[in-house]
Amino acid sequence: MLLDQPVGSCYNHNMKHGVFGLRLAELARDVHRASACWLTWKDADPLLAEQLPALVRVHQHPCCRVAKADPDGLAACMDADAPDNHAGREPAALRCPHGLIELRAAIHDPVGLAGLLCLGAWRDGPTPARCPPYEARRAMAVWRLIHPRIIDLLADRRLMADRRHPAAITDPLIAQALAIIDTEASARLRLGAVAARLGLSPSRFSHRFTAACGISFGRLVQQRLMQQAARRLVHSRLRIIDLALDLGYDSPDHFAALFRRHTGLSPARYRRQIHLEA
Repeated sequence: MLLDQPVGSCYNHNMKHGVFGLRLAELARDVHRASACWLTWKDADPLLAEQLPALVRVHQHPCCRVAKADPDGLAACMDADAPDNHAGREPAALRCPHGLIELRAAIHDPVGLAGLLCLGAWRDGPTPARCPPYEARRAMAVWRLIHPRIIDLLADRRLMADRRHPAAITDPLIAQALAIIDTEASARLRLGAVAARLGLSPSRFSHRFTAACGISFGRLVQQRLMQQAARRLVHSRLRIIDLALDLGYDSPDHFAALFRRHTGLSPARYRRQIHLEA
């Protein structure tokens, strides 16, 4: 799954936007498989928007494709989707120019508006039959599952694009550390053990890693584990206690608390909610 692409590859600045787009596209496919909804992302930066795959840059549901075949219909959709037309951070159910309903919200990061997230489309009447009927509770359930994933992807993109830390590319020891995280991510992976393998003291390694990556070693490992956990909760039948142990957590309760902090949902509820939409 592209969302679980090795972390080390994210630090190639020549691919920083491509990686974001590929991961966003894979998330969109997962959303569609689970809920029959389409995720569309309208980046606030028009230059970056043009680099995104069409899968997430343009509405994909069949009704939209028909509407956009007409030049006037396409213009109306583009105007309605402009990120700067939506200041609200909370998702709102809005009717598009062609009568379909979708959830939209402006997504912000620490430097300002990042883009507009659209989720849909639904119908509020008998037609068009190819779109599922709008149900606010179900729509919001899908939204709550997607939103933290989008925030994580944006955080990764900011990190990849941050040229204040060139050591993320040039420091061979940090590159080795990222490769170790890629292949050995576990709650039992300790900073001191990795530092020893690289011939550095723990304090020196910690300083170099944080300076190079903009995030601590422990936090990056934890983010990686939570991404793996979210994927496996959806795509496997593994019991939560076994998943926690497999990821290196001795305490399933501790794992559940970390997962809830990361996603806003317990592991059991996360699995239940996304399968509810399947």
